[in-house]
Amino acid sequence: MLPPRRAPPATLAAEIAGYTWEPIQRGCSGAAVYRLTQPGAPIRFLKVGPTGMIADERDRLTWLAIHLPVPEVYHFLDEDGQGYLLMSAIAGLDAIHETHGDDLPNLVRVLAEGLRLFHATPMDNCPFDEMIGAKLGRARQRAAAGLVDPDDFDEQRLGKSVAEVLAELEGTRPPTEDLVLTHGDYCLPNILLDGGKLSGFIDLGRAGVADRFQDLALAARSLAYNFGEEWVPLLFEHYGIAPDPHKMAYFQLLDEFF
Repeated sequence: MLPPRRAPPATLAAEIAGYTWEPIQRGCSGAAVYRLTQPGAPIRFLKVGPTGMIADERDRLTWLAIHLPVPEVYHFLDEDGQGYLLMSAIAGLDAIHETHGDDLPNLVRVLAEGLRLFHATPMDNCPFDEMIGAKLGRARQRAAAGLVDPDDFDEQRLGKSVAEVLAELEGTRPPTEDLVLTHGDYCLPNILLDGGKLSGFIDLGRAGVADRFQDLALAARSLAYNFGEEWVPLLFEHYGIAPDPHKMAYFQLLDEFF
């Protein structure tokens, strides 16, 4: 469930006066997302959540905009620890709803195409460290702060404590990283298609430099969850790499903390 809608700060309220707000029931980040519409005006999206989380997305969208099809940032405000991010819309629907299951081979091809596009983007001067060391530190902090809910663990880890899963994470760290620019949460709801073609990326608050399997592991899990495990080999075939079971398991485990 989305948290109750809060009135935006006055300066933002004036900018979106007359728009109808439609809550978007998607994602587990703790932020609320609204689709804003008004006859004769472009569609906009408003993301509301803890300022740090919303500012992270604002910063990444600004940096990524010169490289990739991502939402344009119109406005960012912080009021009493609550962040407001007003963004443009990207044409199309997310990768679950755009296909309606009609052409899954094309969907898998487009998902791989999006991965290759993201991972081929130059990461020189990228200020966002999403490498294992940095993310492990954040995972420890979130665990210590009580921000990790064991009831939300994947099925194979249900019943385990946060401490047990954190110990598993610490003990199975891959020895090397194949670094690229990553989306960070490359799941089907975050990839947009228009007419069967890739149109853009959303939910980029965890984008940054990381192992390519950060994205591949979550993409494979999302594809299997939504359309079946049998489509995962085709994803790797189109991407052009063999699956790494250790890294795939590790990055899916790491994702339990975010």
